[in-house]
Amino acid sequence: MNTGKNGFVRLIKSFGYAFKGIYHLLRSEPNTRIHLLATACALIAGILLRISKSEWCIILIVIALVWASEAFNTAIEKLTDHLFPEYN
Repeated sequence: MNTGKNGFVRLIKSFGYAFKGIYHLLRSEPNTRIHLLATACALIAGILLRISKSEWCIILIVIALVWASEAFNTAIEKLTDHLFPEYN
């Protein structure tokens, strides 16, 4: 495990790459904008309905799973498009 300033700098850089990837996902994939709207609606509904802490945990886990699935699906699509450009 990296400790000290070097490890911290690498950690910050890795978060920077992650945020760039999320930004690219939002800019390049129309479905992610729909997911963003659905996420906002779910969070607003949770606030308005005053859901419990356990319900918040479930909602946040499900939101994270949807976003992770979308990112994974996009990555697979980009990889297959790159490897097999003749197929669409």
